[in-house]
Amino acid sequence: MDSIKLDCPAKLNLSLSVLGKRIDGMHEIKTHFQLINLFDEMLIKKTSSKSVSVKTNLGASIDGKKNIVFNAIRSLSNYIGKEIYCDIEIVKNIPLGGGLGGGSSNAAAALIGINFLFKLGLSCSELMKLGKKLGADVPFFIFGKNAHASGIGEKLSEEIKHSNKKYLLLFPQVHSSTKEFFSKWDDLSKGSQESILMKEENSFLPIFLETNQDIKRIFKTFDETESVLESVIYNAGNNNAKPFLEMDLDFFQDLWEICAKGAFLISQEAIPRLLKHGGSLMFTGATASIRSKPPFTAFAAAKSAERSLAQGLAKEFGPQGIHVAHVIIDGIIDGDKVNLRFPEFASSKGEDGKLNIESIAENFLMLHKQQKSTWSFELDLRPWSENW
Repeated sequence: MDSIKLDCPAKLNLSLSVLGKRIDGMHEIKTHFQLINLFDEMLIKKTSSKSVSVKTNLGASIDGKKNIVFNAIRSLSNYIGKEIYCDIEIVKNIPLGGGLGGGSSNAAAALIGINFLFKLGLSCSELMKLGKKLGADVPFFIFGKNAHASGIGEKLSEEIKHSNKKYLLLFPQVHSSTKEFFSKWDDLSKGSQESILMKEENSFLPIFLETNQDIKRIFKTFDETESVLESVIYNAGNNNAKPFLEMDLDFFQDLWEICAKGAFLISQEAIPRLLKHGGSLMFTGATASIRSKPPFTAFAAAKSAERSLAQGLAKEFGPQGIHVAHVIIDGIIDGDKVNLRFPEFASSKGEDGKLNIESIAENFLMLHKQQKSTWSFELDLRPWSENW
């Protein structure tokens, strides 16, 4: 593959609270990021010349020292210790200076696309750390889902509420600088705000702590509806690859936190409620749950721990009326994450070469409705053309 096309989505801030200015000059905020279906278009091509070029349809020349896409490429080169040469063409559809995150989205797409095209093997966590140095909301676009954000905008927890709200976006042809906005805020708040101290912390831990609280809040909110809980599905996962000697503890622990610890926390909230009336508790696994293969060793360790937890829960709580099941998903899922970010790769899978989302859901529903005399613990789902 010599090139890749990506869509770069715009975002809205549905809410924004500025909490204070940090000693590094950045601002501590709380906000709600919402992705919208307005996109820039990016084409990344390998080049035989030892150079980097970034062109847009706007016609203006791009200063490599100031442009965020150039800086994204430079940060990747510095991180891997090797020069990256490519040509990037961007069709700008997102208005400039509108607070819609066009530049940050372009930088995120460049990091994601180059990582894939040049087979660098960097994890989402690594890309988000690089993105944070480029711009406060670049990590959000790498995250790729609607999210609550805190810190300078880089601490993200996925938005769990799904609504059918529609947004009318008006662009008055007025350029508004985010830097000027925060400068005005500083002027207005002088004397009333103290600088927020910076502190070193695990990049994933703040996200996960917020998610823990969200888990308890979700179940508490459900209790208040006085409804009967029938089924809980734990679908979190992060398939990152890295050779063992290139891993650090954070990389290994991040995967374990998502797959194993998250499953444990959900189970502790779900099981006491399911014991009242019976029901199902299901976990989404992967082939790595039962087979380890480099460079997915850390992912396999995390997913096998999740499977072992599920198996133990099935043996303990099956006799008490809770159907605990583990569903292995092996292959590319036919959803927006792959189709929007890697359209050529998705297309190469051909007809029925990707797991259909509705078919996956039907299998989960089948498990939930299984008669007690024929409960299944494990189900294996994969496209007919998938190697295994």
